[in-house]
Amino acid sequence: MTGKFVASCKEELEVRNCGFAHLPAEEFVKSQWQTRTKSIFFLLYRLALAIFFTGVVINSVVVAVERGEFSKYFIYLTHWGILLCMGTTIMGAILVMVWHFHPEYSEKVCNSDEMPNAFKIYWMLHNITLILSVCITIIYWAILHNESMPVDPNNILIHACNCVFMFLDLIIVAYPVRIWHVLQPITFGLVYCIFSVIYYAADGTDR
Repeated sequence: MTGKFVASCKEELEVRNCGFAHLPAEEFVKSQWQTRTKSIFFLLYRLALAIFFTGVVINSVVVAVERGEFSKYFIYLTHWGILLCMGTTIMGAILVMVWHFHPEYSEKVCNSDEMPNAFKIYWMLHNITLILSVCITIIYWAILHNESMPVDPNNILIHACNCVFMFLDLIIVAYPVRIWHVLQPITFGLVYCIFSVIYYAADGTDR
Protein backbone atom coordinates (compact mmCIF):
# COMPACT_ATOMS: atom_id res chain seq x y z
CA MET A 1 0.00 0.00 0.00
CA THR A 2 2.76 2.43 1.03
CA GLY A 3 4.84 1.43 -1.99
CA LYS A 4 1.97 2.21 -4.36
CA PHE A 5 1.43 5.60 -2.71
CA VAL A 6 5.12 6.52 -3.00
CA ALA A 7 5.20 5.36 -6.62
CA SER A 8 2.09 7.41 -7.37
CA CYS A 9 3.65 10.52 -5.78
CA LYS A 10 6.87 10.06 -7.75
CA GLU A 11 4.90 9.71 -10.97
CA GLU A 12 2.87 12.83 -10.20
CA LEU A 13 6.02 14.86 -9.53
CA GLU A 14 7.59 14.00 -12.87
CA VAL A 15 8.44 17.11 -14.90
CA ARG A 16 6.22 15.98 -17.78
CA ASN A 17 3.21 16.70 -15.55
CA CYS A 18 4.03 20.41 -15.71
CA GLY A 19 2.39 20.43 -19.12
CA PHE A 20 -1.10 19.71 -20.40
CA ALA A 21 -0.81 16.20 -21.79
CA HIS A 22 -3.76 14.08 -20.67
CA LEU A 23 -5.87 11.38 -22.22
CA PRO A 24 -8.69 10.67 -22.69
CA ALA A 25 -9.50 14.27 -23.60
CA GLU A 26 -13.23 13.62 -23.18
CA GLU A 27 -12.74 13.91 -19.41
CA PHE A 28 -12.75 17.68 -19.89
CA VAL A 29 -16.34 17.66 -21.15
CA LYS A 30 -17.93 15.23 -18.69
CA SER A 31 -18.42 14.73 -14.96
CA GLN A 32 -16.52 12.09 -13.02
CA TRP A 33 -19.76 10.16 -12.40
CA GLN A 34 -20.81 10.23 -16.03
CA THR A 35 -20.84 6.81 -17.74
CA ARG A 36 -21.76 7.99 -21.23
CA THR A 37 -19.64 10.22 -23.43
CA LYS A 38 -22.36 12.89 -23.56
CA SER A 39 -24.85 14.05 -20.94
CA ILE A 40 -27.59 16.65 -21.29
CA PHE A 41 -27.47 17.14 -17.51
CA PHE A 42 -23.78 18.06 -17.57
CA LEU A 43 -24.43 20.40 -20.50
CA LEU A 44 -27.22 22.14 -18.56
CA TYR A 45 -24.96 22.35 -15.51
CA ARG A 46 -22.20 23.99 -17.56
CA LEU A 47 -24.64 26.49 -19.09
CA ALA A 48 -26.14 27.30 -15.67
CA LEU A 49 -22.70 27.93 -14.16
CA ALA A 50 -21.69 30.19 -17.06
CA ILE A 51 -24.94 32.16 -16.80
CA PHE A 52 -24.52 32.48 -13.03
CA PHE A 53 -21.02 33.95 -13.20
CA THR A 54 -22.00 36.22 -16.08
CA GLY A 55 -24.76 37.53 -13.84
CA VAL A 56 -22.28 38.00 -10.98
CA VAL A 57 -19.99 40.09 -13.19
CA ILE A 58 -22.87 42.19 -14.53
CA ASN A 59 -24.14 42.79 -10.99
CA SER A 60 -20.67 43.80 -9.76
CA VAL A 61 -20.31 46.26 -12.64
CA VAL A 62 -23.74 47.76 -11.91
CA VAL A 63 -22.85 48.13 -8.21
CA ALA A 64 -19.52 49.77 -9.09
CA VAL A 65 -21.24 52.22 -11.45
CA GLU A 66 -23.90 53.08 -8.86
CA ARG A 67 -21.21 53.79 -6.27
CA GLY A 68 -19.15 55.83 -8.73
CA GLU A 69 -16.28 53.35 -8.47
CA PHE A 70 -16.21 51.84 -11.95
CA SER A 71 -13.07 53.77 -12.95
CA LYS A 72 -11.22 51.66 -10.36
CA TYR A 73 -13.04 48.41 -11.16
CA PHE A 74 -10.12 46.66 -12.85
CA ILE A 75 -7.49 47.37 -10.18
CA TYR A 76 -8.96 44.90 -7.69
CA LEU A 77 -7.92 41.24 -7.58
CA THR A 78 -11.50 40.35 -6.63
CA HIS A 79 -12.77 41.63 -9.97
CA TRP A 80 -9.97 39.90 -11.85
CA GLY A 81 -11.12 36.76 -10.10
CA ILE A 82 -14.79 36.94 -11.02
CA LEU A 83 -13.95 37.92 -14.59
CA LEU A 84 -11.84 34.76 -14.74
CA CYS A 85 -14.73 32.77 -13.25
CA MET A 86 -16.99 34.08 -16.00
CA GLY A 87 -14.47 33.47 -18.78
CA THR A 88 -13.60 29.98 -17.56
CA THR A 89 -17.19 28.82 -17.14
CA ILE A 90 -18.25 30.30 -20.49
CA MET A 91 -15.39 28.49 -22.22
CA GLY A 92 -16.31 25.29 -20.38
CA ALA A 93 -19.92 25.62 -21.54
CA ILE A 94 -18.85 26.25 -25.15
CA LEU A 95 -16.60 23.17 -25.15
CA VAL A 96 -19.38 20.95 -23.82
CA MET A 97 -21.87 22.40 -26.32
CA VAL A 98 -19.50 21.74 -29.24
CA TRP A 99 -18.84 18.25 -27.90
CA HIS A 100 -22.57 17.58 -27.51
CA PHE A 101 -23.86 18.97 -30.81
CA HIS A 102 -20.94 18.24 -33.16
CA PRO A 103 -20.30 14.48 -33.13
CA GLU A 104 -17.68 14.79 -35.87
CA TYR A 105 -15.57 16.94 -33.53
CA SER A 106 -15.96 14.62 -30.54
CA GLU A 107 -15.08 11.63 -32.71
CA LYS A 108 -11.97 13.41 -34.00
CA VAL A 109 -10.85 14.23 -30.45
CA CYS A 110 -11.48 10.69 -29.22
CA ASN A 111 -9.41 9.25 -32.05
CA SER A 112 -6.53 11.66 -31.54
CA ASP A 113 -3.40 10.99 -29.47
CA GLU A 114 -3.12 14.64 -28.49
CA MET A 115 -5.44 16.89 -26.53
CA PRO A 116 -6.87 19.92 -28.42
CA ASN A 117 -5.36 23.32 -27.60
CA ALA A 118 -8.78 24.61 -26.54
CA PHE A 119 -8.91 21.94 -23.83
CA LYS A 120 -5.40 22.87 -22.66
CA ILE A 121 -6.34 26.55 -22.40
CA TYR A 122 -9.49 25.67 -20.48
CA TRP A 123 -7.52 23.44 -18.10
CA MET A 124 -5.06 26.26 -17.38
CA LEU A 125 -7.87 28.78 -16.83
CA HIS A 126 -9.66 26.41 -14.47
CA ASN A 127 -6.46 25.84 -12.46
CA ILE A 128 -5.86 29.58 -12.08
CA THR A 129 -9.49 30.45 -11.38
CA LEU A 130 -9.95 27.77 -8.72
CA ILE A 131 -6.89 28.71 -6.64
CA LEU A 132 -7.47 32.43 -7.13
CA SER A 133 -11.09 32.14 -5.95
CA VAL A 134 -10.05 30.29 -2.79
CA CYS A 135 -7.29 32.82 -2.04
CA ILE A 136 -9.60 35.80 -2.61
CA THR A 137 -12.23 34.38 -0.26
CA ILE A 138 -9.74 33.54 2.51
CA ILE A 139 -7.84 36.83 2.29
CA TYR A 140 -11.00 38.94 2.19
CA TRP A 141 -12.88 37.35 5.10
CA ALA A 142 -9.82 36.61 7.27
CA ILE A 143 -7.85 39.83 6.75
CA LEU A 144 -9.60 42.62 4.84
CA HIS A 145 -13.22 42.49 5.98
CA ASN A 146 -14.29 44.63 8.94
CA GLU A 147 -17.57 45.73 10.54
CA SER A 148 -17.80 48.85 8.38
CA MET A 149 -18.04 46.74 5.23
CA PRO A 150 -21.57 45.63 4.32
CA VAL A 151 -22.33 41.93 3.96
CA ASP A 152 -24.68 42.53 1.04
CA PRO A 153 -25.57 40.19 -1.86
CA ASN A 154 -22.81 41.61 -4.09
CA ASN A 155 -20.22 41.05 -1.37
CA ILE A 156 -21.33 37.44 -0.91
CA LEU A 157 -21.36 36.80 -4.66
CA ILE A 158 -17.83 38.07 -5.34
CA HIS A 159 -16.14 37.02 -2.09
CA ALA A 160 -17.83 33.71 -1.23
CA CYS A 161 -19.87 32.22 -4.07
CA ASN A 162 -16.85 32.35 -6.37
CA CYS A 163 -14.92 29.98 -4.10
CA VAL A 164 -17.89 27.72 -3.28
CA PHE A 165 -18.98 27.17 -6.88
CA MET A 166 -15.47 26.71 -8.27
CA PHE A 167 -14.66 24.18 -5.55
CA LEU A 168 -17.90 22.30 -6.24
CA ASP A 169 -16.97 22.32 -9.92
CA LEU A 170 -13.62 20.74 -9.04
CA ILE A 171 -15.49 17.90 -7.31
CA ILE A 172 -17.79 17.37 -10.29
CA VAL A 173 -15.35 17.42 -13.20
CA ALA A 174 -13.56 14.28 -14.41
CA TYR A 175 -10.13 15.63 -15.32
CA PRO A 176 -7.20 15.41 -12.86
CA VAL A 177 -5.48 17.95 -10.64
CA ARG A 178 -1.73 18.20 -11.19
CA ILE A 179 0.57 19.32 -8.37
CA TRP A 180 2.88 21.14 -10.78
CA HIS A 181 -0.05 23.17 -12.10
CA VAL A 182 0.07 25.25 -8.91
CA LEU A 183 2.75 27.22 -10.77
CA GLN A 184 0.04 28.65 -13.01
CA PRO A 185 -1.93 30.54 -10.30
CA ILE A 186 1.37 31.56 -8.70
CA THR A 187 2.46 33.10 -12.00
CA PHE A 188 -0.90 34.84 -12.32
CA GLY A 189 -0.50 36.21 -8.79
CA LEU A 190 2.92 37.59 -9.70
CA VAL A 191 1.43 39.26 -12.77
CA TYR A 192 -1.17 40.97 -10.56
CA CYS A 193 1.53 42.05 -8.09
CA ILE A 194 3.59 43.57 -10.90
CA PHE A 195 0.48 45.35 -12.20
CA SER A 196 -0.27 46.73 -8.72
CA VAL A 197 3.30 47.95 -8.19
CA ILE A 198 3.29 49.73 -11.55
CA TYR A 199 -0.18 51.17 -10.92
CA TYR A 200 0.63 52.65 -7.52
CA ALA A 201 4.11 53.74 -8.62
CA ALA A 202 2.35 55.78 -11.30
CA ASP A 203 0.37 57.53 -8.53
CA GLY A 204 -2.71 55.38 -8.98
CA THR A 205 -5.23 55.30 -6.15
CA ASP A 206 -7.96 52.91 -5.05
CA ARG A 207 -10.50 55.71 -4.58
